Amino acid sequence: MNPAVGKGFQHSSGRVIALGRLMLATLFVVAILLDISHPARAPQATYALLGGYVAFALAIVVATWRNWWLDARLPGPAHANDIMMFTALVLLTAGFTSPFFTFFIFLLLSAAIRWGWHLTALTAILLTLLFLVAGLLVTTTDVSFDLQRIVVRTGHLVIVSLILIWFGANQWRTRFYRRDD
Repeated sequence: MNPAVGKGFQHSSGRVIALGRLMLATLFVVAILLDISHPARAPQATYALLGGYVAFALAIVVATWRNWWLDARLPGPAHANDIMMFTALVLLTAGFTSPFFTFFIFLLLSAAIRWGWHLTALTAILLTLLFLVAGLLVTTTDVSFDLQRIVVRTGHLVIVSLILIWFGANQWRTRFYRRDD
């Protein structure tokens, strides 16, 4: 028997990210189904998009669960798909069922775990810009949409990004000062 298989999956962060993606996708579907007022725009497209995303998330979990090679090859494409989903959900949902903040944190933590603080910073910049652009698009097409909400939420995303990037950039200090037991 392979000793690595006996000890379980060696890259548990990939498993956690894949399971987190699946749980978030499922929660988004349930939250939007339970809230009769949402999705506010294009309900059919939103449900189809979310259904496809749940299927994608499940496929990633199944494909990478015991296959380290796929787990090593799929993070980039999966991350890109997650970013596209984040942008689409910002455009299609509003109110308390909008998953923008939770999804934003998930994407930053996924980038930090897999690629370090440099790509976390790039992900944060891209997501914040996409959020701002999507929010501005919604405000130009929906008269009742509140521009102040977009500005405040964008500010939250910038602040959380800076904090997570700072922690990522200073991780070496914790490794350096950590005592060996």
